[in-house]
Amino acid sequence: MSKKMFTLLKGELVRLNKYNVTTITIAITFVWFIILYFVEDNGALNTLLPMIILVDTAMMSIIYIGSVLFFEKSEFTISTLLVTPVKYADHIIAKVLAITIETIFSSLLIVLVFYFIRDITVVWWALAIALILPTMLASLVGFAISYHTKDFTSLLSWVMGYVFLTFIPIILNYMDLVFKGDFWRYFFLILPVGSALEITAVAIGEPITLAFYIALGVTFISTGLLYFLYVLPKFKDYAVKQSGV
Repeated sequence: MSKKMFTLLKGELVRLNKYNVTTITIAITFVWFIILYFVEDNGALNTLLPMIILVDTAMMSIIYIGSVLFFEKSEFTISTLLVTPVKYADHIIAKVLAITIETIFSSLLIVLVFYFIRDITVVWWALAIALILPTMLASLVGFAISYHTKDFTSLLSWVMGYVFLTFIPIILNYMDLVFKGDFWRYFFLILPVGSALEITAVAIGEPITLAFYIALGVTFISTGLLYFLYVLPKFKDYAVKQSGV
């Protein structure tokens, strides 16, 4: 990591703390711990844990990115980007890395606690992938959504719509309640949430199948396409619009 990127990343982490995102992350982690602590059945725990990690990586990351961009807009911080020598790509990557670090901290803490007190199965290399790749993709989704929102209320509306269209059907399929069968399991892999859940389930001990490799491919390709084809090209327009130029 270059010195410039390290400085940007440090600044983003400080900003997350300033905007109380870190405090909220710790509070949510504590709430998840309390909920899971009272789940006595290890089978139920192994079912719920991937879903909670999924919420952290694939939903909260969107809200965190949106919150940071909203606060920066309200403080007219974004306008300074237009006169700095730092590339737009560096700003985007620094924010994505900062959110990824926050997510790793919160989700890994939950996993470690239950690994030691409940002896759950953890595939560590898969967990690393599950915490990093889906968070980075979700952060880019957060950028894309933020480009089209005027305030924090509209951001939450977009996120709720995203949850309704993606999270709920996929969770129902995962719990074998609705959308049952392998057809829907593989169909949902085309969505970021579906691929993230497949990777996370393997991290908590589910067997590796073809779906896991498809999920990895979908996540890689979706991250690259979203970054290069939309988030990066549109960031300048977003910065200009927010600066009032």
